[in-house]
Amino acid sequence: TIKELLPENILVTVEGEQSEIDKLKNNSITLNLLESEVVKGIYTVNEKDIIIPKTIQLKIVEFSPAKVLIKF
Repeated sequence: TIKELLPENILVTVEGEQSEIDKLKNNSITLNLLESEVVKGIYTVNEKDIIIPKTIQLKIVEFSPAKVLIKF
């Protein structure tokens, strides 16, 4: 079980119709962390890890890969 994730937020820039952007909430975009890729408590986040709900039609236009510290 993950107890803490640092940083808690990662900046992702998306584009799409204003009506689609209006559907977003703070927790709409999530990360899919693969346990097998955690090395010494560090996970390198890539664009493939970012999950946008299929009900929201948006495109990721900018994302800087980040390293996340995971405390178990």
